[in-house]
Order: sequence, then C-alpha cells, then structure tokens
Amino acid sequence: MNSNDTHPENENGLSALIRTVRRRWLVVLIPVILVPCVAAAYALSRENQYSATASVLFGSTPGSDFSLSSSTDKERESATNLGLASLREVSVRTARALGNGVTAGTVSSSVMTSADGSANLLTIEATNTDRKLVAPLANEYARQFQAFRRDADRRAARQAQDRTRRRLDAVQNRVQALEGSEGGRTLTSTRQINDLRTLRAERRQLLDEAQKLGTFATLSSGSVEVAQRGEEPGGPSSSGPAPIVGLGVALGLLVGLGLALLFEVLDRRLRDPAEIEQVLGRPTLGAIPLSPALARDRRTQPNVRGKRRGLGAGEMEAFHMLRANLRYFEADRQIRSVVVTSAAPGEGKSTVAWNLAAASANAGNRVLLIEAELRQPVFVRDFKLDGTRGLVQILAENAEPDSVVRHLPGPPARNGDGNDASMDVIAAGGVPPNPTDLLESDRMAQLIRTAEEDYDLVVIDTPPVSVVSDAIPILKIVDGVIAVTLLGSTSRDGAGHLRRQLEGLNVNFLGVVINGISSKDGYYGSAYGYEAVAAGR
Repeated sequence: MNSNDTHPENENGLSALIRTVRRRWLVVLIPVILVPCVAAAYALSRENQYSATASVLFGSTPGSDFSLSSSTDKERESATNLGLASLREVSVRTARALGNGVTAGTVSSSVMTSADGSANLLTIEATNTDRKLVAPLANEYARQFQAFRRDADRRAARQAQDRTRRRLDAVQNRVQALEGSEGGRTLTSTRQINDLRTLRAERRQLLDEAQKLGTFATLSSGSVEVAQRGEEPGGPSSSGPAPIVGLGVALGLLVGLGLALLFEVLDRRLRDPAEIEQVLGRPTLGAIPLSPALARDRRTQPNVRGKRRGLGAGEMEAFHMLRANLRYFEADRQIRSVVVTSAAPGEGKSTVAWNLAAASANAGNRVLLIEAELRQPVFVRDFKLDGTRGLVQILAENAEPDSVVRHLPGPPARNGDGNDASMDVIAAGGVPPNPTDLLESDRMAQLIRTAEEDYDLVVIDTPPVSVVSDAIPILKIVDGVIAVTLLGSTSRDGAGHLRRQLEGLNVNFLGVVINGISSKDGYYGSAYGYEAVAAGR
C-alpha cells in the first residue's frame, strides 16, 4: 500500500497553514479580537488633531554670490536646510515668539519638517489638538527659520569679511614695502615689478570683496523666504476610528497567525496524518474516527449477525478497511499473525486490536485475539469477559489453551463449508511478577505457531514497545507489526523512538493505524461522516 493512497491530495504550504489555523483557531482569534478593540479604544479616546502647512523657499540671495550653503548639489542643499530647520534653536525661537505658555517641547512635538530633494522647497507642517494654534505655529516656525538662516548667513558673511580683511592687510603691507623700494629706486628686476602689479590687482579685488561682504552682512535677509503661509484648518486632519480598527484587524491577524505557527513548531505532538507517516516511515493502514460509540461501547461484543451494538456504519467501516488493507498488504505473503502495539500507553491499541479481530470475525474468518498486555490488562474489565484465567495460566501453569479461551460467536461462514466463523479471546489472566520471562518463553512461541495453524488470523495486543521490553520476543515471531498512534497525543520523539526500535529489531513493520481522526481535519473522517468526540483506550 502506497503512503500516498492515504493522503488524497498533495501537501502544500497553504493547506498546512489552513490546518494549523483550524487547530489553533482560538490562538488566532484572540489577537484578531483584542488588537482591534485596543485600537478602537485608542482611536475613540484620543483628541482630534488639526494641521496647517507653511512652505519656505531656500537658495542664494539675489544680487550676491555668497550663501551659507553654496553647494550646487540640490539634494545636499535640501538635506542641509532640512537639518537646520529641525534644530532645537528654531523651536526655542518659535516658542519665545508665540508666548502664551507655548514651550519649545510643544513646538518640537507639533512641527514636522520635510523637503523635496529635487526642489528648493521646505514644508513645515504643524499638528496639534488646538485648532487655532496650528496656523500661527506653522507660520511663526517658518519666520523663525528664515530669521535663523538670515542670522546664520550674516554671521558667516562677517566671518568671511574678517578673513578677507586679514588677507587685505597682508597684501597691503607687501604692496607698501614694494612701493617704498620703488621710491628709493631700488626696483631693478622685472620680477619685482610684476609682483607689485599682481599685488595691486589682488588688493583691488579684496577691497571689492570686503565691501560686498560688508553690504551682505548688513542688509541680507538670508537665503530663505516664506513661499506660502499656513491657514487655519476647516476640520480635523486625523482620520476616524475605522482605518485604525482596520489596521488593528490586519495586525491582529498577523500576530495570531504568528502565534499559531510558533505554537505549532513548539508542540511536539503529531497532529497531521502525513507527518505521522513521515516520522514512522510507513503507510497508513487504517484511520479510526473520534467516536462516542468507540468510547462508550467498546465493551460490547460481536453478536451472531456480525454487528456491534452502538457502533455506526462509519466506525465499523473504519475497522473493515483496516482488515482489508492488512489482508491485501502483501499479495505474495499471507498475514496470519499480527502484533498491535504503540509508542506510549493510552493511544488506543487495545481498542484497535479488539475491533480488528471483531471485524475479521464479522467477515467470516476464524480469529484469535490474545491479550499479551500482562502489566495493565483491560480485556476482562473493558470488554466484560467472564473468568479470570488466561494467558498467564497457559504460560506459567501449562494450562491448555482450550480451558482458558473465551469463544464469541460470529456470523455464519460465507464460503458455505459449514464452519462458522468465530472470535476467540485469550485474556491476560492476571498480572504476573515476571511478564517478560513468560512472553519470551518457548511456550509462548508454541502457542502462536499453533494458533496460526488453527485460525485465519491471530491478533496480539502487547504493551507499548517503547515503554517496556515485554513485546520484543513476540515481534520476532509474528508475521507483522501494526503501530497505533493517537492524533494530537503521540509525540514526535516517541514515534521516532518506536521507528528506530522496530528497524533495529528488523521486524516486518506493516504500517500505522491513526486513531482519533476528526471529520474537521478533512483527511479520512469526511469520507464516512465521522463525528468528533472521543477515542478509545
């Protein structure tokens, strides 16, 4: 049986995400509800915000080739002005000019400056809860930035003028020295004459530059002018609660999906049939539904009509499908004996063993069910078998199997040979002090060999292989091993350990029975209309 036969469609990331959301729907739902509620509360509690925008134009002052920012790179000049406009000094000046309790901190938190690197334009946007404050704030900020640039340009002009004057003084001293030599008739070389001419030309240039710088330092209004004044807004600039709530829904969904995926990664339990097949390395032989009937009516027995009281068609079909898969699993080899085990207790192996035997009996086969679980036997208690003698008496006291076997009648044989099918059960017969010694005895091996000759199928319920070693001697005798896993309970580590153990023992590991599949998972339950409530032991 190919493992792909048990999984109807190829796996992909989207289907895995959908199953994760279905399993972790509460983890996803809580942030989806909580985050938008917080966003809505914030949106409804905050005051309306009002905005006003002023624009300033920056560049070199007409009539002068001097500027604080003399770069020809527009983006660099724009970044320089944006940095200057964001300085705290501008906020302090604005707060001082506005007065009325406006602080520099209020100005800094209310004003946002931005610049377009491709244009000499700076935008000043003031946003505040006071509708009447924002326009004066934006306009005054623009004026104070203009004044700040004017003062900065004038300071720079005066500093440049001082440097020019110092150079002029030096040139003047050299000119005077050469002119004194000329008066005394000491200038005899052409070089000296040329130097004097050059110095005089430089002196005239420096005098002209110093004059221009002085005029700029006195009269310049700076390289910034207000291009557009801000106006009082007609209504709030902040949006209503709807966009914020919508953003909260999106954020909550992302948080919920992230948490669901995180929990999925951290959860070591196997919740996906395809993942179980991957970890155990074997195909799925049967898918057992989460069923109230299996939990409530597992104590029933097959009657003469071959049905079990309380089980619906879906539950019965699941075990008939397991029987059919087991029968035709290997066409060239007949499976006469099989061990049903699990990685850990409580995964439903005893329920699967009982119902597999019952389904085979109902199909007209002679079946023997042996309870080799000698540490925690359940057949007498859970399936209402009479008597207390069983496998322990056969192995420890040499009792004859016929004296302890419990015969449960099945339906008439289908082949018409006159031999009615039956389901015989050998219960544990108590809890011995040495279960491992009994199960690895020659008497146990002889019992299985004899049973394979007398019955069409021998089903053996053993303790979990990964927990105790009782079942290991039996695994080497039987024709095959079936591992039962409980969806959402079996751990990845336990299943991996079971696989390594069975591979190390070199036994015929037939496949996996997945217990506890819900119709909501969309794997096998939907084909039979299963209802999810509870799984068996």
